[in-house]
Amino acid sequence: MKTAFIFPGLNGLIKAEDRMRYLNVPEVAARLRQVEEIFKTQANHEFKFENYLQGSMQEIYSVENISKAATAICAIQVGVSEHLMKKGIKPDWTLGCSLGDLARAVISHVVSFETCIMGYIRFADKLQGIEKIGANVGVSKPAGAAFTQDEIIEMQNLGLDISVMTPNFLNIGGRYQELEQLQMIAKEKRFRTVKILDYPAHSRYISPYVHAAAFEVKDIQLQTPTNRIFSCISCDEITNTDIMKSELMLNMTQPLRWGEAIQKLEGLEEEMRFINVGPCKSLTKMTPDLNLKSAIYEADVF
Repeated sequence: MKTAFIFPGLNGLIKAEDRMRYLNVPEVAARLRQVEEIFKTQANHEFKFENYLQGSMQEIYSVENISKAATAICAIQVGVSEHLMKKGIKPDWTLGCSLGDLARAVISHVVSFETCIMGYIRFADKLQGIEKIGANVGVSKPAGAAFTQDEIIEMQNLGLDISVMTPNFLNIGGRYQELEQLQMIAKEKRFRTVKILDYPAHSRYISPYVHAAAFEVKDIQLQTPTNRIFSCISCDEITNTDIMKSELMLNMTQPLRWGEAIQKLEGLEEEMRFINVGPCKSLTKMTPDLNLKSAIYEADVF
């Protein structure tokens, strides 16, 4: 049986219980302390994640705290992965969803943890102002009711960028004016909507900010991965390190194809299992709508 580690994105800290879920894992605690030291020495900013993670969702996800939220999630994911591997549970495949690509790269030995964290801190500092553009929302139908292609096209025609996560759940990034029109469509058709982030992640609208900050990571040297890596942007295996580097930027500005990617990855192996390294359970909760044959586990069951 093959094993795939899957890594959720920036929504990993939305629920308070998820923030605390793995803090007692020694490898997680060590990685979080390492990030605190990097902030102190490289950004001249001293704080404790123990206090930061006690804050409100609005504080944790404020634009000025993007680097803390992202690096906390990466540290937790890397620490959980290291904990599993010490138990002999090693990934044959890794599949990240958006921000999860950072930890995916680290545990695949594509880039060191320190380099990844320092690069992201410098990168995030250049993103000030993205909250003025728009937002990222989730749009869903009841279980068993899939979005039609015509419905997706109608929303795209508003100027929205749509990530199809499952047949009945969409992650949508867009500007405020188009999102207001989306709300009218959702009300008419009885779609459920929920704001996820206060900036339009996975959309073309933050491309200028991302491109302006890209120089912070362009000189980072990546290594050939030690396990196989799959992409939820291209829905293919990635072996080229230049593509891996470009995806670290693209996953912020391009729609994701999570459901399609995990289904396609499952089809590459006769028998496999997926392990969600967390901290949130968002990816696990999506799987019933994807009709996967493989079992999916939370990391804390091992």
